[in-house]
Amino acid sequence: MTCDEIQGLLSAFLDGEPEGAPVEAHLAACEGCRAVFESMKADHVALQAALSPLGAAAGRAADEFSRGFRVPRARAAWPLAMAAGVVGFVAGALALSLLREPPETGAVRQELAEVRSRFEKLAGDYESYKRGGLGRLTYLLGSLEISEGGAWGPAYIGMPLPPGAAVRTTPGSKAAFHMADGSEVRMNESTEISFDGGRDVRLASGEAWARVKPGDRPFEVKTRDGRVDVLGTEIGVRVEARYTVLLVFEGLARIANARGQREVKAGQGAVVDKDVINASTVTQMERATRWMLDLLVARGRDNPELNTQIAKLFQMMGEAKVEYMTEEEIKSYGSTCTIPIARYLESPECAARPDVRKKAVRILSEIGDWYAVDAYLKLLEDADASVRQLAARGLQRVTGQDFGRDAQFWGVGPADQRAAAAKQWRDWWTRTRSSKVTDDLEKQLDRVKKKMERDR
Repeated sequence: MTCDEIQGLLSAFLDGEPEGAPVEAHLAACEGCRAVFESMKADHVALQAALSPLGAAAGRAADEFSRGFRVPRARAAWPLAMAAGVVGFVAGALALSLLREPPETGAVRQELAEVRSRFEKLAGDYESYKRGGLGRLTYLLGSLEISEGGAWGPAYIGMPLPPGAAVRTTPGSKAAFHMADGSEVRMNESTEISFDGGRDVRLASGEAWARVKPGDRPFEVKTRDGRVDVLGTEIGVRVEARYTVLLVFEGLARIANARGQREVKAGQGAVVDKDVINASTVTQMERATRWMLDLLVARGRDNPELNTQIAKLFQMMGEAKVEYMTEEEIKSYGSTCTIPIARYLESPECAARPDVRKKAVRILSEIGDWYAVDAYLKLLEDADASVRQLAARGLQRVTGQDFGRDAQFWGVGPADQRAAAAKQWRDWWTRTRSSKVTDDLEKQLDRVKKKMERDR
């Protein structure tokens, strides 16, 4: 199970519900989720301590009130789970007092009203806590402040998000919330958001990203300039001084202002103010999410989204090099360009441009190191004969192997023989990969250490 799925079960686990073994096993292995759980557990204990004296106060007030009527009162225990019953009792007693109120109960009524108000708030907080509220703060880099309509105070990882709460990140800080419906909201630095409901968000300033789970109605993001209804899965919204920017990474969104509305598809962006909506295709949208890398790193190196983002960044680096630099300029950087160019070769953008792709393959065949072997093996099965030959030359240069088949074979050899030879290469690489890559890393580290020693 993922960290997000586990954190969605922590409230039930804390309440003793049978979520047991998977949660316990994950907490034992994951430091981040363990920190969230410990924070939630501390909050649970503190809230119980706060509710306990309040329950006693309600009992004393009820005693005084009932004695004023000289009627027997049935005593009951005060478990936290009977919160709704106590609130109902207090409400009933207050209603009864309207029919008959002894003079000495005026002060008691006032105390009961205060107790009821305080109790309803704390009982509501506790129920919100058990349910996780609208969501929970799951990741925080730096500091986050929260307000429920009054003063701003510090927020902490694991805290529930009550309805109507506003949160804001300080400069240099970033945060992520896991919502009760399974959606996720991330905040860039210097951003303020109000959570009006589980699927109703108001972005007052700054920048936010959301991955939205399907629901009975759209996930709604309001800004000063208009409203975004998220119909698909992944969007980013940024509030500028005079307009709002929407980017749709996956799925579909509808953006509206006072003059109308417009659908924005995946790969598109829109700029909206109070009067105008302009939408267009956006290239290299991944650049707009680079601010989230710190949050992804905080989730651990095995996080699939982090690996995807890093791969996309390498792809953009490779595309920029192949697009704007000459072959000789790129070759002058040597094997440091291996991973970016290999990632670019895997992209649909590269596949759509045969001439640029051929240039990238030529470069990789001459500068690639062990990290290029996977790319070479894929290229051995390319439809273009010249690409297969370049890949074979790169493999022979890096590995010192050709298994008795030169580059010409990969250009004109029979298809069935090429397929068998490609499998032989893959099998060899499966056996060899670990030691070769490890050796290469050790050599790189040794070079870095020697350089550091020279620079001292």
